[in-house]
Amino acid sequence: MVYGLPEGLATTFSAPAFRSRIQLATVFARVNIGVLNMRLKRFEPAEEAFQKVRVLSPQRPEGYVALAELYVRAGRKLPEATTLAQKAVELAPIPANYFLLSLACERNGDFPEALKAIQQAMDQDPDDPRYQEAYDRIRKKGSR
Repeated sequence: MVYGLPEGLATTFSAPAFRSRIQLATVFARVNIGVLNMRLKRFEPAEEAFQKVRVLSPQRPEGYVALAELYVRAGRKLPEATTLAQKAVELAPIPANYFLLSLACERNGDFPEALKAIQQAMDQDPDDPRYQEAYDRIRKKGSR
């Protein structure tokens, strides 16, 4: 027995595992706080929450994704949005992250990179109509 707990329960609450669970719960709580502030159009509190997510869990994509999305939606710090979206793709090369990268590149006027990113999203998930719509929009903008 550890601290008067039955053996199985004590293992569940071992220090490293418990810290890891608490940290993950804190990360998701911070993401939710940031999303709420973003929906309320409170840029600074949302940015602060998402920055804390990156600090708490730098090897997970959530903080990078959330912060890049905030910057793209707000039209602020757009070069940084691209860098953050690229990091999200490095950590989790999934269609949604490529889509976000394409949006960030598009907002920065980098249409060739936006097309590359949206093509990656389409290659991984060809049935999502948002990706085809984005591809068509970016291609039109890039040909002007």
